[in-house]
Amino acid sequence: MHHSFEVAAVVALALVVACQPAPNGSAAARAAGDTGAMSAPAGPAAFSAADEAAIQAVDSTWAASIEKGDGPAATALYADDAVLLGSDTTTISGKADIGKALDGFAKARLKNVKLRETKVEGRGDLAYTYGAFSMIAGGTEAHGKYAEVLKRQPDGRWKYVVDSWSYDPAPKK
Repeated sequence: MHHSFEVAAVVALALVVACQPAPNGSAAARAAGDTGAMSAPAGPAAFSAADEAAIQAVDSTWAASIEKGDGPAATALYADDAVLLGSDTTTISGKADIGKALDGFAKARLKNVKLRETKVEGRGDLAYTYGAFSMIAGGTEAHGKYAEVLKRQPDGRWKYVVDSWSYDPAPKK
């Protein structure tokens, strides 16, 4: 009886050891150059300097369009399902409603519209940027901060999918 217990223990131990993955793969796999390490699935494409420049160009085009009073040109920079999350306003969803809001900005004849990116980063077809903005509205200088999410479209262009901003508090007197 004691002997059958030893045999069963040896068989169980052999099964446990046999079912464990080999630390460096099989001898045949090692001979073929496989180290046995699991490879990670391919991730999204790296974010290139060209992607960063393209996103900076979207911001520059937006600022220039608003300053020139060209709401439709600014609206063209938004994806169809984009959202605007502005300071002191409700969420504005969809390109048509965003266009109405941007027409209002354009008609306000904002001057000296500047976006200063603090960071532009992304991976694959998504990117974000944030920074500070300044403009002159009705003779008064306004400052604030913004954060944007952009998505590469099927045609390769980057468009805003989320555009959020808030004004800095007025300086204390």
